[in-house]
Amino acid sequence: MSTDVEIPGYRIQREIGRGVDTRVFVGLQNAFGRPVAIKVLSQASARDAGARERFLSEARVGAELDHPNIVRVIDAGVSGDVVYRVMEYLRGGDLNANLETGLHLQNVLMVVNEVAAALDHAHGKGVAHGRVKPGNILFNEQGTALLSDFGIAVGSTRAVHATQATGESGSYGAPGYMSAEQAAGDAIDGRSDFYSLGVVFYEALTGRLPFSPVSESAARYPHGKIPPLPLQLAPFEAALERFLAESSEQRFQSAEQIVLVLDEIRNAGLVPDAVVKNGPVTSREVAAVVERPERHGTLGSADAGPARPRRVFAITAGLTIACALVAGGFYLGTQEDVAQRALAIAGVVEHPDVVLAWQAAEKLRLDPNQGLGAIVAAYRRVLGLEARHGAALDAIAALAGQWKQEADALIDGDDFGLALAKLNELASVFPEDPDLTTLFDQLADSRRAQRLLADTNRQLAHSGLGDARSVDYAIVHYKEVLRLRPGSSAALAALDDIAVFYGALARDHAVAGDLAMAMEHLERAVAANTEFQGIEEVRASLTDAEALQAEIDDMLRTAGDLRQAGALIEPPGSNATEVYSSVLAIRPDDAVALQGLAGIVGEVLASFDTMLAARRPDEAKELLERAAASGIGDQPVDEMNARFDAELARIETVRNLIREAEALFEKGYVTGPALEDNAVARLREAQRLDPDNADAGRLMSMAATRLAKTATEAYVAGMTEEGLLYLDLALTVSPGSSRWRERRQRWQAEEERSRSAAAEEAGSDEPFDARERGPD
Repeated sequence: MSTDVEIPGYRIQREIGRGVDTRVFVGLQNAFGRPVAIKVLSQASARDAGARERFLSEARVGAELDHPNIVRVIDAGVSGDVVYRVMEYLRGGDLNANLETGLHLQNVLMVVNEVAAALDHAHGKGVAHGRVKPGNILFNEQGTALLSDFGIAVGSTRAVHATQATGESGSYGAPGYMSAEQAAGDAIDGRSDFYSLGVVFYEALTGRLPFSPVSESAARYPHGKIPPLPLQLAPFEAALERFLAESSEQRFQSAEQIVLVLDEIRNAGLVPDAVVKNGPVTSREVAAVVERPERHGTLGSADAGPARPRRVFAITAGLTIACALVAGGFYLGTQEDVAQRALAIAGVVEHPDVVLAWQAAEKLRLDPNQGLGAIVAAYRRVLGLEARHGAALDAIAALAGQWKQEADALIDGDDFGLALAKLNELASVFPEDPDLTTLFDQLADSRRAQRLLADTNRQLAHSGLGDARSVDYAIVHYKEVLRLRPGSSAALAALDDIAVFYGALARDHAVAGDLAMAMEHLERAVAANTEFQGIEEVRASLTDAEALQAEIDDMLRTAGDLRQAGALIEPPGSNATEVYSSVLAIRPDDAVALQGLAGIVGEVLASFDTMLAARRPDEAKELLERAAASGIGDQPVDEMNARFDAELARIETVRNLIREAEALFEKGYVTGPALEDNAVARLREAQRLDPDNADAGRLMSMAATRLAKTATEAYVAGMTEEGLLYLDLALTVSPGSSRWRERRQRWQAEEERSRSAAAEEAGSDEPFDARERGPD
């Protein structure tokens, strides 16, 4: 994959990650030919001297830390406008990716111990990490966990006060993972890192964060007693309470203490024999359970090699499959409640686990410090035990409705920060809710309207109502505010003030006999408000009918000439639209002006649609703005805005579909696991919306090639039916490949010969009929 980044001594191969202000690539170090991970600062941040120095300082800190559970920093520097640091490349993915695949609970404990050891080493060197989160916990091929991105401070005198020294504690840490002192911008030490590790531990077990931010710019996050864990995870609650204690004095003070407590749980036999999995179950995992005995050991033998026995990547038993289906929660059961459970199964009483889960959910709902995610997760645990639990379903629906109403009210009240926080949490809990798109759009429009209203008010206050040019621009902007936020009382009042002011000027000039100026002022008043108070009185003041008719006839001739010359909506001050609008301000029912303006509207809309169809949104936006400034009318401007917004939404939808397809493709979901939830389905929808999209076409070709390759691997491994199935899928994606059709015919023929030979060898008297297999 080509990239715009070049660094001497390294050959960049492809991008593997992206953050707020960084990009991460995998590349080769030319001197040794080894793969490396290269993190590059964004161009905007690279131009900031402070950000650049912090980035390089972090590299120097990382280079000084030498520990088997810390990612090694190999190199760092500046090449032209590229600021970079080079680290060892780890192929095992980060903790998020491993949890999607599945980790045994014993693995999770080992990861916590290894990260704690890495933190202990750094703390001993005077370094606080400050950003412990799943994305910074990486794995090598042996399954060892390594911590990356150290570097808040170096030196024993600076580590404790690093956040105060930089003044960036809030932005430096990861929201949701920060301790109370870090979120508040206070001094931190290693115990803050252990708090963050506790959040990671809790999230690995449950699939969610224990606490959620309460606002967009919260100075700190709510901390306190952790939400209850599922019954089977209760042995970990005491350790998590200590990890997540609000007071640093009550937390773990060292890695040694952490290892001691977790080992006690393990040695007591309290760790359930189960896998936690926060991702979807794949067809490959299901196949691992139902695999035919004769195929054991056939697949994957090429990859066989030494592996740490504590790593668990596949779902290998019915119990762990059940665990995987409920992200972060599962059922094991105990002997003590066998009788009660038997009664529950018989329908005599409610299942005890359901009762406990329901009580826990109701308790969370009454806790004002709990976020939406924690409460809904609790009700979903009830549904995990009883899928048709009506009260839990109703509670979840009521919570979604309540939070949407509150977000809507916050937007109306201009409390945009808290509205955004609510919407973000809603999106994390109910990502498929169709109302969210509307609410996010409403929030964005309201914010833009607020800024536009304030800017226009300032400009008009500076120039005054007597500045006609400033007033013309203000009218356009106030109407845009009304489009973004219909019914804005401030915008309506401002437009009415303009209309009354210029209506009065028009009346005064008419009385004085200055017909031209009276008409100009009346046009501006009508542009601001077509029905302002006193409009009929102003029109009645134009008493010289003969002179007025002559003036109007002259204006209509001028408008016709301008239209003939192509001056429909520009240049400003001399175009057909403005002249027709002037006539209609005086005579709203003038047939010639109405017909002329309607013709202009038709031509402008046609040009606008042509630009959108040709995928030239920037030109279309410019035409829209010129049309609005010309006074072409509210209705056509609203129509153009609606069409433009629809086009932007189409472009964004296509972009998101391709982004989702790329993610699904990377996870291996080319045509599965669900008909509508795979890369090819996303790409087909993208091509429906944008048939000529090059990225969609490229990815479809890659998907077909991947399927054909998988088909070949399966066929070579002796899985003929699977090979034919995957080849059929490849042909549905790329039906024009004659090479793949020929391959399929050859495989079918080989399979039929093989089965015929087997039948003859078994002494069958009946000829083999391939049709007995059913359709391929």
